[in-house]
Amino acid sequence: MVNDFIVCIDRIIASTTCFGSVNEKHCDGVDPVIIPVSDNGGKVCSSSSSSSSSNKDDDVVVVVECRICQEEDQAQAMEAPCSCNGTLKFAHRKCIQRWCNKKGNTICEICNQAFSPNYSLPPVRSNAIMTNDIRQEWGHNADLRVALASAEQQLLQTEYEDYAMSQTSSIAFLRSVTLIMLMILLVREALMVTKNSVTGQDASIIFNFEVSLLQFAGVLLPCFAMARSWYAIQNRRRRQG
Repeated sequence: MVNDFIVCIDRIIASTTCFGSVNEKHCDGVDPVIIPVSDNGGKVCSSSSSSSSSNKDDDVVVVVECRICQEEDQAQAMEAPCSCNGTLKFAHRKCIQRWCNKKGNTICEICNQAFSPNYSLPPVRSNAIMTNDIRQEWGHNADLRVALASAEQQLLQTEYEDYAMSQTSSIAFLRSVTLIMLMILLVREALMVTKNSVTGQDASIIFNFEVSLLQFAGVLLPCFAMARSWYAIQNRRRRQG
């Protein structure tokens, strides 16, 4: 501190002697500045070396923490939107604006003051209009789902009925063919028994009757099968129409 300034008292030491000694010993190459420091006429000699320390203070970067996102940043990049102090004083502008949009107002929860400067809110949509839109959309979707469900159920019911009818027709047709074949077999066995019991002209008559019956059965069986098929096809077309 002696290298920077010296206090001289006029009543004890002559001012010329004081400033001469200072210039020779302590203030070489430095422009002294005399300022009053007391009521008794004392002054301060201060050098310009204090300017270098002020420049160093200006180069120091102050880092603070955002109250919203909890991230550290320079104080110049943040704002003090309200009268809160301490760790709640600074915050990013974009963080404050996002928080205002989320909660729906620009009032601080701690100090109950409005955030400034120039914080705004998005336009609020009316609840009545929103409810009306939701109901209209839900009603349209509900009608569409009901229509699709009924159409799907009707299609499945039709397919099931066609499948059941085809199965029933096939079973009935096979049953009829089986009965006809059994009847023909029984008639043949009966004719064979009667043929063995009779001889001569009666045997030839019985054999001719058997051949005629078998021929009639050979014609009747295909006709019956075709009739059943035609009937099943007509029933299916009638249900689909």
